[in-house]
Order: sequence, then C-alpha cells, then structure tokens
Amino acid sequence: MKAIDLFCGAGGFSKGFERAGIDVRYGVDADEAALETFERNHAGEAIHHDIRESPPAELEAVDADIVFGSPPCKGFSDARGNRRLDDERNQLVFSFIQWVGELEPDYVLMENVAGMTTISEAFLEAIEREYADVGYSVTWETLNAADFGVPQTRERAIYVGINDDLSSTPTLPNGEFQPDGDGQLSLTGERMQGWRTVSEAFADLPEPTDDGVVSLPPLSEFPDNEYLRAVRDGAEKTYNHIAKTPADGDATRTIVEGLEPGEMYRSSRFGDRYRQVWDLLEDRFTDVEQDCLHFIARHRTRSAFKMGDKSVGAVPDHKIAHGLDHEN
Repeated sequence: MKAIDLFCGAGGFSKGFERAGIDVRYGVDADEAALETFERNHAGEAIHHDIRESPPAELEAVDADIVFGSPPCKGFSDARGNRRLDDERNQLVFSFIQWVGELEPDYVLMENVAGMTTISEAFLEAIEREYADVGYSVTWETLNAADFGVPQTRERAIYVGINDDLSSTPTLPNGEFQPDGDGQLSLTGERMQGWRTVSEAFADLPEPTDDGVVSLPPLSEFPDNEYLRAVRDGAEKTYNHIAKTPADGDATRTIVEGLEPGEMYRSSRFGDRYRQVWDLLEDRFTDVEQDCLHFIARHRTRSAFKMGDKSVGAVPDHKIAHGLDHEN
C-alpha cells in the first residue's frame, strides 16, 4: 500500500506506517529543517509545500491508498491553559481534509491532541461535515498510548476515514500492541492488563556518558522484561544518553524533588494534578507575593484584567490590588 504523510515533520508518524509495512512515498511539510531530517531517515521523498495551498501536481498523480498526518496541535492544546477557537493554526485541520478530497485515497488517518475534541462541539461537527463533503465516512476516538504498550500516559484524538466509494465502515483498534514470538510488535485482541512503566523501559540504561553513547547490557539480565526485547530490535548500543544534574540551590532541582508521582509543574493550570511555583518554592515568596502570583495566573487571560494590548498576558498592579481586596 502507498501512503502520503502530510505535516510530516521529521517523520515519526511515517516511521510507524513503515513498520506496519506501508510504503510512504512522500512527506509534505513547510519546515525545511524537519524535511531534511525526514529525507535522512525515510525512503520517501520530502516535499516543501504550504498545505494551505493546493497539492502540487506530482502528488495529484500518485494513486495513494492512504493519506495520513498530524495537523499542528498548539492551537488545540490546553497545556498552557490559553487556547482560542479562532487560532489560525486550527484551520490547518480543514486544509488537511481538503487535500484528502483532492488526493482521493481509499483511507485517511488524522491524529491530534485530545484537546481538539474539547475545544468546541461546533468545531467537531465542522470536521465531520467537511469529511462528508469530500466523500469520506469518519469515526474518531481518544486513545491513550499507555493502552498500546507505551510507557507514558499520552492521549491523542485519532480520526479514521474510508472513501465512500468503498462502502465500508471505519473502525478503530480496541487492542494493544505487544511483542510476538519474533520480538516484533503485533496487534492483539485485548487491551493490556497493566501498563508498561518507565522503570521497565529504562531498566537496561547504564549511567549517562559525556558523548551520550553507551553499550547496553545483555537482555539475559532482564528475562521477564518483554518490552526491552521489543524496542531493542537487536541494538547493542544507544545514543544521546546524556543527563544534566541541576546545581545545588537551583530552582529546577527543588521543583523536581517537590513533585509527587503523577503531578505536573504548571503555574497556569489548577487542580489535583498541578503544582505551582509559589507552592513548590513557597519559602522564596511572602504570603502577599503568593496571593499576587495566584491571582495573576487565575485572571491573566480575562479581558477585564488585561492591559490595553490583549496580546500581553499581564495584569496591571491596581487591578491585582483591587481584585485581591474583592476576593478577601
């Protein structure tokens, strides 16, 4: 099967397709540096092109079975707690769909952050409507990479679509990827009973080195660790294994040591998962300073508290003082 990767970047998505036996003929992106990396690591041809424009003639001539891609996610991500439906980057999803309509593959696969599914019901309806308009039936689900053998809880929205001419219904896998008898990753019919852990994934890593190159210990030392057998794929060395130890007194060290398992350091988000700078470094702030920082983080994106230039995430001091008095 032949495929085209849109918004290919360095080619991580293509790597997965290639491991599944798919021939990725082209990778398309507007980032020349990323395309250079793509060409160094993939047999497919890298094409520098703005996907907001129509596909180049060389792609329209390809009889692609699959078009897949990951439109930019920063406009959807809630990682920074500040996202807008009208962010121009969000419209690239529709550019992706328009290319699908022009290239007319049998199948389409689109991936994005889970935040895309919560930004607006109208936005989700528009996506499905656009796919229908170009002749594709789609379904989507938020999948967690940890359910498929990855030692990380990373949720992603996955859209799968089938050309209406095929008269078939798109479905998503409900299984997990596990190593088979030959050490390769294969899809099984059941989800994992338990997640892989970072401890399992890093079990064979020696101490870091100055140049990042380390020899790996024999797998016989880890007889029960199936994960290592799958990801090693015969490798005896690993690279870029470099670690920087924060200096004594460095705020980074204090923050890392103060986080409990499952917590995230985020001063613009609130809830049980998040810890803020004024909490982790509370000995460096007075009570008044902590109150001010908390107030700014809570209200900096609200129009009533912004300065004249709405692009500036700052809160004038008189509004902080007035707001704190009001809250107290």
